Amino acid sequence: MAKRLTPALQQVKALTFDVFGTVVDWRGSISREGRKLGKELGIRADWAAFADAWRAGYQPAMQEVRSGRLAWTNIDGLHRRILERILDASGLDMLSEAEKDQLNRAWHRLAPWPDALRGLTMFKQLDVPVLGVIENMSYLPMPDGTHMDLFGRGGGRKLAEQAGVPFIGEVPIDPKVRVGGDTGVPIVVSDPESAAGQALIAIAQDVAAKVSVQTLSRQQSNLIQIQMVD
Repeated sequence: MAKRLTPALQQVKALTFDVFGTVVDWRGSISREGRKLGKELGIRADWAAFADAWRAGYQPAMQEVRSGRLAWTNIDGLHRRILERILDASGLDMLSEAEKDQLNRAWHRLAPWPDALRGLTMFKQLDVPVLGVIENMSYLPMPDGTHMDLFGRGGGRKLAEQAGVPFIGEVPIDPKVRVGGDTGVPIVVSDPESAAGQALIAIAQDVAAKVSVQTLSRQQSNLIQIQMVD
């Protein structure tokens, strides 16, 4: 297999993945948020179907952005556009602006699947190296040096402790991270001294060190001891 890879790919040491749908229960979480809101306001609706329709609007909305028909919009903005359409179509347009905003932010409060922790444990049992857990969008740095925990904080560290794997670090919220992804100039290059830049540099160094240790350990475990006997 390695012989068929390009020289550049042969240098790859680790792959990282955004595993949104396999880690968080978005349908159950959105449905629960809807039922809670419905109970407070006396609204009856099929909240599971509501969640499905909301999620189904994501790719068409993204296509509008990719095609240029819609200017770049952050994910909250896209979710809100889709939400407005669904509320109008479902006859739920009586929600106040504050209620719509609270419901729209349900995507920030998605609960993990119960088996997410079991999956990490299984990796360990099957000797699949788990380098650790990284918490993204962990907090918002404020100008006065304090932190604002917009979406709660500490979930990544708690998961790492429960799974018995290292907690590698947390990346704060910074729009320049997104800009760097769009322009191809990552924040570690454009603004390495920023909180997010420093966090990503430290995480990359930690991951590189862990990969080196894992690689060395596996190489040593494959050595065959030969003893010469006279």
